[in-house]
Amino acid sequence: MLELLVAMLIFSVLLAYTIPTIRHYQREAVREHISGDFNLLSTALRIYHGNHGQYPAEKDYQSILMADKPRVLAKPLADPFSDYGNTNYIYKVSPNQHFYLVYSVGLLGNGNATISDAGKITFQIGDPRIEKWESNGKL
Repeated sequence: MLELLVAMLIFSVLLAYTIPTIRHYQREAVREHISGDFNLLSTALRIYHGNHGQYPAEKDYQSILMADKPRVLAKPLADPFSDYGNTNYIYKVSPNQHFYLVYSVGLLGNGNATISDAGKITFQIGDPRIEKWESNGKL
């Protein structure tokens, strides 16, 4: 009986150290996935801008990129932090159509940002040092 208790104690200690490590690597994997998606979206947006002289409209921007000839985006890319991964990344374009911003809602699910005609990015909610975002503008 004592051996069983010792084995359970050892197993509990190992589990207590393993679970946080696994969660850390899962979060890092999601962040790397987002970085890859942003590279694809950034390239697709720049190609679209090169072909049309402006960035696509904010509404249904991924559908516009997928319908473009030649197709610049093969499939929709969803934000894993949003709505169980069922919602596209948030996309904003400056009023003068010279700058774009694509961002994830982040771990807390409440990121919110804007981009100005000068390309200045402002995060109303969320920290740009933590949140994942891609833009041709600057903070």
